Amino acid sequence: MQNKMANGKKGFSMMFMVIIAAVVILGLLAIFAASNMKYGVNPQPGAKQVEVDEQVRALNEQSSSDEVGDIEKDITETNVDIIDYDLGEINSDIGSL
Repeated sequence: MQNKMANGKKGFSMMFMVIIAAVVILGLLAIFAASNMKYGVNPQPGAKQVEVDEQVRALNEQSSSDEVGDIEKDITETNVDIIDYDLGEINSDIGSL
């Protein structure tokens, strides 16, 4: 009777170890995959490149300071009047679907 009980505990602990190993391996794979998902990674060959216009360049050149004067300067220098300049083209593309 005790032999069967010992075999049962041994089987349970072996299954428990296999589950722990699988969780650790999946965790390591998730960490590896997340570390490869960074912005600025070169796109796949043949992928469509986004055209960068002057407004996007200006936004990328803004200050990284959190001082009020620098933030106000960035806001006044940002031209938001042309933020929806291509909205008409988008609406016509959606309408043609």
